[in-house]
Amino acid sequence: MKVLAGDLEPDSGAVVRPEKTSVLRQDQYAFEEHRVLDAVVVGNHKLGAP
Repeated sequence: MKVLAGDLEPDSGAVVRPEKTSVLRQDQYAFEEHRVLDAVVVGNHKLGAP
């Protein structure tokens, strides 16, 4: 996956991707110290609005 995302070069050969390729980076530990409900509210502005 890192080769496909462009983070690593292949050991051999070539990787051909469409010019417009998107990668969603995820960090499962980013909100580890927060309650799930608080993390959801941060990601949804309508829920966090007064």
